[in-house]
Amino acid sequence: MDPAPVERRLARILQVAASAALAVAGLFAGNNADTLGHLAQGRQIMELGRVPSTDTWSLLHAGRPWLNYEWLSDLLFYALYASVGYDGLIALKCTLLAGAAWLLVGLAERNAGPRGAALGAVALLAAIPAMRFRLSDRPHVLGMVLAAVYVAVLARLVEPLHKPSARSHAGPIALLAGLHVLWVNLHGSHLLGAVITCCFVIFAPRAARRPLLVLLGLEAAASCVSPWGPHILLDAIRHLVDPRFRELVSEWNAWGGGGPLLLLVYPLGSALLLALLLPGLGRTGPAARAALATTLLLGVACIRSIRFVGEFLLLAAPWLGMGLAPHLARLSARAFLTLTLASTAALAVFVPWQASQLPPYQDIGHGLVYDDLPHGPGLLLARAARPPRVFAAMQHSWPLMWFTPRARFFIDGRIPFYGAAHTETAARAFQDRALFSAILRRADIDAVVLKHTLRGEQSLLADLAARPGWSLALVDDAYALYVRDDLAQTSGFPRLSALVPGYDPRWILDASGARRTAIAREIKAMRRVPSARGYTAYVEAVLRLAPFARDGARGGLRVPNDAAGWASFRRADALLRAAPDAARDLPSIAALHALVLATLCDLDRADEALARSTAFHPEPSRETTLAGQEIALRRGERDAVRQLIEAGLRLPEGRGDPWLLALRDAVDHAPACPP
Repeated sequence: MDPAPVERRLARILQVAASAALAVAGLFAGNNADTLGHLAQGRQIMELGRVPSTDTWSLLHAGRPWLNYEWLSDLLFYALYASVGYDGLIALKCTLLAGAAWLLVGLAERNAGPRGAALGAVALLAAIPAMRFRLSDRPHVLGMVLAAVYVAVLARLVEPLHKPSARSHAGPIALLAGLHVLWVNLHGSHLLGAVITCCFVIFAPRAARRPLLVLLGLEAAASCVSPWGPHILLDAIRHLVDPRFRELVSEWNAWGGGGPLLLLVYPLGSALLLALLLPGLGRTGPAARAALATTLLLGVACIRSIRFVGEFLLLAAPWLGMGLAPHLARLSARAFLTLTLASTAALAVFVPWQASQLPPYQDIGHGLVYDDLPHGPGLLLARAARPPRVFAAMQHSWPLMWFTPRARFFIDGRIPFYGAAHTETAARAFQDRALFSAILRRADIDAVVLKHTLRGEQSLLADLAARPGWSLALVDDAYALYVRDDLAQTSGFPRLSALVPGYDPRWILDASGARRTAIAREIKAMRRVPSARGYTAYVEAVLRLAPFARDGARGGLRVPNDAAGWASFRRADALLRAAPDAARDLPSIAALHALVLATLCDLDRADEALARSTAFHPEPSRETTLAGQEIALRRGERDAVRQLIEAGLRLPEGRGDPWLLALRDAVDHAPACPP
């Protein structure tokens, strides 16, 4: 039996599988701040009927020329959103990703036969977990897909299946020249297209080098076909070579110790395997050498900046397949089929599990969701009587541009427009209160949006709470909006005097009876804000537990002694389960919830609450340690608890600790939960 038809069918099945898998990898709900900024810019273009040449968004640079690298992407994205909804963007992205996978696996088949295609598809499947964080609904995905198209078309041009001629070159050259005009106006990564062409020029045989040089010239001309002529190219180069920009955005930095280790392991592993296969691949032909050069350059780039991980792993897949194919040439068709199908089956289990452990930490889904975005502050500011003048971190101002069309910003996500110096100043203001005050005066800021779950932004919360002429207008699950009193008065914004942004329960547990009444009144008003439901649930839960708190927030909770008290604990449990992840992960809230569950004798869930917190905060805190002893006490582990209490009271920081003293008093007579 001829094994060739079987292997060709296998290659085709895996080509379909890789295309479908990459499309599914991009199938998750929109929740990216950058995407909303691009939609806002596309909306502006649509409303104006032209591409604006000067800025209308910033506070300090009004009227300054603005080169929008992604104007065509912005317009395309908004046109899709306006006509068919957000799922139109997701459908476009997933379709293009599937097409890129199909092209690259087909490229491996042309150069290394069905076995190369099958192995290339397997390599692409294996890379999906590390690529997925780069598959958000943003213009850079178009650049990734176009890079795959360039490599596939240039490889065919360099090594045509028939005798080269001017006519055979004309079609691919015209196609790539036209695509380059699009790429220049879609995304700043169009420089990668020129780099890919240069690599093919270097390694092309003499017969193909001249048409490639013509193509390179056409690409240079295409780089000037934009609303700004050649300036869009020159500005992109300036942005690329200025090292300060890489320090300003996390995705432009190299992998850091705080990021998932696998985002470093995947590209390093792929680069190492490519290096081992390099001698054999180098002998394959000029197309392979040119594409390898491109891929290895991207490998170096993604070590310096994680934003290139997607491009590198995508383009590396076919060459990994081509390089591995000769090493498996001695396997029979049956053995190769068995090995490949077993690998694919293992990946079908491994890839979804591994993808769930890595960014963007989203399940398969669709639509647009506003979780962890400043939706509440944005909608309130959109009702302002005059265009608000906003100070917020640049990653929060991006979505605010979408939610609040009339607002103007001290800084937003258009970093090349603002320049490195201004961007650094805005970032430094979160730690420098004198600089922050100067910015408020100089830019006439009347609204500040802060993410109260971010440690780096919390220092300004106390500053604004104590600043004369400012008041808290809204606090939701993650964000707080402070407005100047004149804006609040003219716009009819609420003024919250009792609520405190954040998830430290002490401000509630230590509050007087009158303050608790005021907190309850303001929480009732905040329940109307959809993005505040988790925060209001948390505050209501702590209010219900306040009568049972020993020594404010420092002594744990006493056991209720009547039906109403037990009902309060059960209600607090339900409310704390509704609190957002940002709260439930905090040691203080996890310990509080664990105490409630331990009192209710739901000990397994109490352990889970503490385990969830320690997964994100490995260092044990006083609260989680002592909550753990409350759980142990209800399990009847009196001797172990007694030993820890005695050891704790002997420590300088433990002497007189109200929670330790309460545990000591309860250790001999606290009722154990039934087994």
